[in-house]
Amino acid sequence: MTLEKTTAITLKTIPYKENSKILKLFSKDHGIISVIINNLSSKKNNFFKLASVFTISEIDLKKSSSEIFNVKDCDILDENLFLRSNLQYIKTASYMINAILSSYYYKTNSLKIFFLIQNYIKNIPLNPNALYLSFLLKILLSYGNINISFKCSICKEQALYLEKGDSLCKNHKTVYSAEFEEDDFKTLYILTNAKSFNYLKSLHISNDFIEKVKNIFDEITS
Repeated sequence: MTLEKTTAITLKTIPYKENSKILKLFSKDHGIISVIINNLSSKKNNFFKLASVFTISEIDLKKSSSEIFNVKDCDILDENLFLRSNLQYIKTASYMINAILSSYYYKTNSLKIFFLIQNYIKNIPLNPNALYLSFLLKILLSYGNINISFKCSICKEQALYLEKGDSLCKNHKTVYSAEFEEDDFKTLYILTNAKSFNYLKSLHISNDFIEKVKNIFDEITS
């Protein structure tokens, strides 16, 4: 029996037959995969924990005849239990997971996305709204779908608009362009390009700004 070891985070769990579940995992080696756990019970403590969303684990996989892997063994690395101490934390982590499930495509560097998920979930308490929006923008950046610049991508004048991931000035915007105030555009740049979470800690994020960035993400990934 040939087994393959990988590290993964549990994204979604689906009941399947009696005492069995199908899990959607994000593996650092394969991206999103489906695995099945049979005869699940609290006696199989590690498997029980694996079936909990947000759990990070090292798993031994066996390929089946279908596209679903069988899990033969697992070691739990982190259950991210701190998320359950605060409703906003768990909502933010859920939003991040949903963004991956709705947008990921398989030619993307899975290792990079795995560490993005792992690190952003771990740092949610710093500033949940800023972490969530930065996560969305980093995903788009990883996919090569966004380029936030202070200069228009066409003429190099000051950019305060965004359309299809491109930064535009007032002369090259269209009716479909998302408009930002100058301070908000700077915030957008920081959220997209920050190399340290320290840059995100003190950012003020308005509800209107959240909706605008979410709409940009949905439009680009739809």
